[in-house]
Amino acid sequence: MNVFFCALTALFIWGNIVLFLAKLLEDTEFSGAIQLYFLGLPLVVGLVIFDKDDRISLLLRNINNFQRGEDVAHQIRYFLHLMHTC
Repeated sequence: MNVFFCALTALFIWGNIVLFLAKLLEDTEFSGAIQLYFLGLPLVVGLVIFDKDDRISLLLRNINNFQRGEDVAHQIRYFLHLMHTC
């Protein structure tokens, strides 16, 4: 469900960017705003769907496999953040 709303938000932002570019180029001979919008739709959705979430790998990582102490501290901070927000 989260991916759906992220994709919907990304499409909204993409639409706004294309509208802004079309408005900026209104007085020129540019007439490809609709084509730009429809060509960008699969790219934007693909970027959202295939985006790797590092927080999930951080949750699944064993605490004994860290190389640096900073990584352990980062994981503990993320666990604490999850406990406070849930």
